[in-house]
Amino acid sequence: MEDTAENRLKDALFIVEATNQEQYWLWNENAKESRNSIRNPALKWEQVNPGWGIHVGELDNRPIMISVQWARIEGFLVMFWYQCSQVTDSVQAEKWLHENFKGTYDNGTRRAWCDAANFHHCVGAIREKLKETLDNNKN
Repeated sequence: MEDTAENRLKDALFIVEATNQEQYWLWNENAKESRNSIRNPALKWEQVNPGWGIHVGELDNRPIMISVQWARIEGFLVMFWYQCSQVTDSVQAEKWLHENFKGTYDNGTRRAWCDAANFHHCVGAIREKLKETLDNNKN
């Protein structure tokens, strides 16, 4: 299978709208690998390369682009994204994301998607999945 954002999204647990700086702050505050982590317990966080610039549409003959980066957090694939082109369009960016990512959490009741300020939702989904995996291994 070709390594593309669309294919990785099929395996992703969660997507987070976050600039590179916001992603760094999230890593810094949450990762076991950070000396500044304030999360207890801290999360195992591994960067996955490469990231990509994804063309999601056009506006006035100019490209609408999003930047995507990836991490495995506690073993689960998480995509971080933000709009990076001169011209941005949230409708086109979110349309592409909705077409390519169907993830849910909270027993399937909530879309597995947040912004950097609400990263605790991603952590909650990871903890839910870890508990589910542990429960399945017990049986």
